[in-house]
Amino acid sequence: MKARQYKIYIVASADEEIGHVVDRIMQLDFNIVLERVLVADCMSLLRDTIPDAIIVEEKNSVENFLMEIGSKYRNLPIIVLSDSDSYSKGLQMIEEGAEDYICQDQIERLDVAIARILKKSSYSSKTDIRSGLYSLEEEILGMCYDEQIY
Repeated sequence: MKARQYKIYIVASADEEIGHVVDRIMQLDFNIVLERVLVADCMSLLRDTIPDAIIVEEKNSVENFLMEIGSKYRNLPIIVLSDSDSYSKGLQMIEEGAEDYICQDQIERLDVAIARILKKSSYSSKTDIRSGLYSLEEEILGMCYDEQIY
């Protein structure tokens, strides 16, 4: 039987160093495909492919990113990496929709966070995400139809 393949987006700017994140993830005992994604491209990519998780660094306007992703893809796990070790900032990120908040000086926690997400990732969670997307598309189509009537 072929091992399930998991897809993780690493949201980073073009010049941002992500080697430390890639190295940690590739040591895990999962069949993982990593894809570097620019913040500006993430929403359009999500229309075609829904990853099992997203990792984003806090410096990438993460508050807006969490709100935008969370409003359309509620069950999509997002891990926020930060240079800060502020407990209140971490709590804020969790309240805004992040699955986990990991400080750079505790990068080893990324292993546990990714493993936890991938283990609980299941067909039903992707189905929930897709059904939310279809509902949104139906709503938009309905608005377009209403505009044509008037």
